[in-house]
Amino acid sequence: MQLENSYEINIDYDTNLSLTPIGNAVTGMKNGWSPKCEGGSIPVLSLSCLKNGRIDFSQVKFTNETIENISNYYVKEGDFFYSRGNTKELVALAAVARASADVVFSDLLTRVDFNRELVIPEYAVYLFNSPLGRSFFGNTLQGASASMVKVSQDYMKSFLIPYFGNIKKQQEIVAKLDREMEALEGVRFLRQEAEKLIKQIITETWGEDVRI
Repeated sequence: MQLENSYEINIDYDTNLSLTPIGNAVTGMKNGWSPKCEGGSIPVLSLSCLKNGRIDFSQVKFTNETIENISNYYVKEGDFFYSRGNTKELVALAAVARASADVVFSDLLTRVDFNRELVIPEYAVYLFNSPLGRSFFGNTLQGASASMVKVSQDYMKSFLIPYFGNIKKQQEIVAKLDREMEALEGVRFLRQEAEKLIKQIITETWGEDVRI
């Protein structure tokens, strides 16, 4: 669930630009539901589902528990989530769902609805995951220990952001960062394939007992 160590999300903006609390664009917030996951047929997202700004639907646990109106906790395409509980380094990492699925989001995730004429979810993701967001959310005082701090809804809403209400600029930033992320993922894939090839060559040459 960590951000790529070699990549830093940079959102360039004039430091003289006025900043606005992101809460001014929030129209709704909902924490998830966390049943006991001891096996079953109902998938529940784990915290590791937040990957590079997207929801990874393969990161689930399973339960047989259910509640009334469970569909209210299903993930819908375009949903914005952040982790409300985690270590200081990882708390409030965010992601957007690229598809809908009958998968429950857990209690350590919060779904946020934005007025999309003021803030688009994809822009909010990059803000949360950028150094600006990491610095802000890493200073939260909520939580009983350093190993599990929590971001309250009020604290989240006080996050000051640039380009509030400037949807054209937000879209430009998202498009630029999307291109950079796609390039990064391409490099990561090539590196993984190269490592597999090197391992295969070494195994075929010297045997499986050789450590790389």
